Amino acid sequence: MRHIFEFECNGPVWQVAFSPNGRYLACASGDGYLRVFSVDSWDIVFSHKSENEMIRVAFSPNGRYLACLDVYAFLWVFSSACWGVEFEFEHEKYVWSLSFSPDSRFLATGTMGNRVRVFNLHEKTVVLEYRHGNEILCLDFDPQGKYLVSGGMDRHVKIYSTMGWLKVFDSKFRGPVEALGFCRNGKLLVITDTKGFIYVLQSGTWARILELRLCGGIYYIGPCSNNLLPIACKGNILKIIDISRWRSIYELDLEGTILNAKFAPNPRYLAICDDEGTLLIIDTTINWDIIHREKLWGPIYSLAFSHSGLLAFGGEDQHLRIFKVW
Repeated sequence: MRHIFEFECNGPVWQVAFSPNGRYLACASGDGYLRVFSVDSWDIVFSHKSENEMIRVAFSPNGRYLACLDVYAFLWVFSSACWGVEFEFEHEKYVWSLSFSPDSRFLATGTMGNRVRVFNLHEKTVVLEYRHGNEILCLDFDPQGKYLVSGGMDRHVKIYSTMGWLKVFDSKFRGPVEALGFCRNGKLLVITDTKGFIYVLQSGTWARILELRLCGGIYYIGPCSNNLLPIACKGNILKIIDISRWRSIYELDLEGTILNAKFAPNPRYLAICDDEGTLLIIDTTINWDIIHREKLWGPIYSLAFSHSGLLAFGGEDQHLRIFKVW
């Protein structure tokens, strides 16, 4: 584990993201800046200033677009070729969720104002807009780009086909839907709620094939890797679920609320951060040993791995940090 770069922002680091090719690292911070760093030199190759805090940033899967949002829900989409503005849009309320389609053609947003919008970035138009009964907490495209799924405080999950943008599923669950995601190359949709239930649906038919209660409440699920799914439960407990058996194979108690838990592209490593400023890196091949522990002042809001073994993270202490993990 080696510390290789650090940058001080003048506000909290809200989100970090590596470009798919690993050449760039984007950082959204509370000083109103979107900054893009070159991974080769760690020079800032692009920056954009908002009058408000920058809170969300994401690269498209093909690396062509970089999307960012400020706290008052203004959306910018930049071209990574020249860093020019491709698209702008002002939402009516705070945006909780942001997701690109796998082909990078569409960008979906979900707001506190109950609305999901889908933007066609090629045509620079809104192709779909629909509502939930309350704020949107999560949304995602399936890996094949056939469906868009959204969940919210109204306890509903809604699914739209990207072919014609027709609604194909709408169902109510026990509690507010805090998190959802696809597993097994999109064959399964995993949904979790604040009552602690996990629901597994078969993609396409949307038949419910599994329902079980894991804990008192689930508020986060990380990306699935090698059939392993990180789930954060109330009580500051992280569970790793083996989805081939739907059993917990590892549990860890943290001091604070878990904000992120992600496997590296090399699934040997798992990084976890919480709102007490704790960062843990775990080697899953050696009895799930904690191989690195970092303690910062204040919550760590975001972390991201690159395919070359870099880990970027940042939070309330206003510092962006980069480690070399492997």
